[in-house]
Amino acid sequence: VTDQASRNTFGGTASGTRNYISGNKGCGIFIDGIGTTSNVVQGNVIGLEKTGLSAVPNENQGVVVANGAVDTLVGGTAAGAGNIISGNNSHGIEVSGRDTARTIVQGNTIGLNVPRNVTVGNNGNGIMVSWETRFNLIGGTAPGAGNLVTGNSSGIHVEDAHDNVVQGNLIGTDPTGRQNLGAGWAGVNIAQGSQRNIIGGAGAGERNIIVGGWSGVALVDSGTAHNVVRGNHIGVDITGNIILGGGDHAVNIR
Repeated sequence: VTDQASRNTFGGTASGTRNYISGNKGCGIFIDGIGTTSNVVQGNVIGLEKTGLSAVPNENQGVVVANGAVDTLVGGTAAGAGNIISGNNSHGIEVSGRDTARTIVQGNTIGLNVPRNVTVGNNGNGIMVSWETRFNLIGGTAPGAGNLVTGNSSGIHVEDAHDNVVQGNLIGTDPTGRQNLGAGWAGVNIAQGSQRNIIGGAGAGERNIIVGGWSGVALVDSGTAHNVVRGNHIGVDITGNIILGGGDHAVNIR
C-alpha cells in the first residue's frame, strides 16, 4: 500500500475474511509513504502454511509500516482482529521512518503457530520500532489489546525511535502468561538513542509480562535516555507469584 492509498482493510474479523500471506520474495504486507493513512490489517496468517502449524516464510518482514504512513492499525481488540505473524525471514512487524506515526499494534500473535502452543519464530525481532518513528502504541490497556510475542530474536526492539508506548503485552510466554516459551536475546530492547519511550506503567493493565531472553529489558547505547520502565513482571508469571526465569539480567543498562 503506497502513494497515499488510504482506508484499506486487509482481512477482517468475520469468518472467511482471513488472508494467508506466505512464501513471497519480499514482505507479506508493505504499507508506506507520506499521505498513506488509516489502513487496517486484521485477522490474517502471515508466514505460515494453511494449517497454521509450520513456516512458509516471506523472505522479508511479515508486516511493514514505513516512510510516513500514519494511523495504521495492525490487529485490534475485537475478537478475531489479531494477526498471526510467524516464521518470516526478518521481523514479524516493522514500524519505521521519521514521519511514520501513530501506528497501533494490538492483539497479534507473533512467533507462534495458529493453535498458539508451539513457537515458529520470525528470524528477526517480533516487533521492530525504528528510524525515528514516534507516537506508536504496542499493546495497550483495553481487553484484548496486548500482543503475544514469543520465540523471536528479541521480543520488542526499539531502535532510534521516540515517544512510543509498550504496554499490556505477553513477551516470551504462552497465551496464559504462565509458561516460559522464550523471548530470544531480550524481551524488550531499547537501543541506539531511543528516548521517552514507556515500557509498562503503574496500572495492572499497563504491565508487560516479560520472561526468557538474555535480558528481560535492555537499555543500551549512547543517547538512549529518558525512557521509563515500570510496573512490569520480569522473570515471573502473570500472577507475579511463580518464577518462570529468564536470562542473566532482569534489566540490563549499558
